[in-house]
Amino acid sequence: MNMSNKTINISTGRKKQKASILKWEWRFIAKCYLALAYVGIKELKKRIYCKKQSFLWSVSTQVYDAKLLLIPILWNIKHAIELVLKAHSVTFQKRYLKTHDLCDLKNDLSEVFDIKNQGEDKKFDEFACIVNKYYKLEVFNGKILNFQTTFDTDNDILRYPEKNNTNYKLNLRAFMKITEKELEELQKDIELINRCITFPAEYKHLKQHWPSFSK
Repeated sequence: MNMSNKTINISTGRKKQKASILKWEWRFIAKCYLALAYVGIKELKKRIYCKKQSFLWSVSTQVYDAKLLLIPILWNIKHAIELVLKAHSVTFQKRYLKTHDLCDLKNDLSEVFDIKNQGEDKKFDEFACIVNKYYKLEVFNGKILNFQTTFDTDNDILRYPEKNNTNYKLNLRAFMKITEKELEELQKDIELINRCITFPAEYKHLKQHWPSFSK
C-alpha cells in the first residue's frame, strides 16, 4: 500500500490538494448527502410532506408526479461518491485529487491501495462498480440518457439542464416512468455507498495498516 503524501497523481498528472479538515469530517459530509438522497426517495414513495397546502403541495405535479425530485437525489448520490473517494485519499495520504471526475478519483484510490487489477479485492471492486455506474449515469438502465453512453467528468449533468461540460440534455420525460423497483435500486446503492465509508473494516487487505486509523 502506498502511504506516501504524493502531491501529483501518476496516471492523470493532476495535482493533489492537502486536506485542511479531518478525515472524519469528510465522511460526515458524505453521509449527509446520502441521507438527504435517501429521505428524498422515501418522500417520493410516501408523499408525506405534500398532503397539505405548502410549497411542496403547490409543486407536486413536477416534483412528485413527474418524479423530477430524482434529479437532486441522483446528484446527491454522485456527490457523496466523490466525497467518499476523496475521504479515503485523505485518510491514507492527507491529500485528495483536485477534480470532480469520479473515474480519476477511483483510479487514484486504486493507486493508493496498490490495486492493479480487478479481482484483487472484492470490496473495492464492489465500490468501483457503483462509481462507474454513476460516472456513466447508467442508473435506471440508461433511461434518463436515452440509452446513450456519456461520462459525467465534471459531475454537472444533473446540475444544469443544458450547456453542461458534456453538453448533454437529460430526458426529463423518462423520470415519470421510473418504477418502485428502480427506486429500490437507488436505496440499495445508497446503503452500499454508506458501507464503503467505513474503512478499514471492509477491506481485509488493509489489516496491517489498521493502527494508523486511530491517529
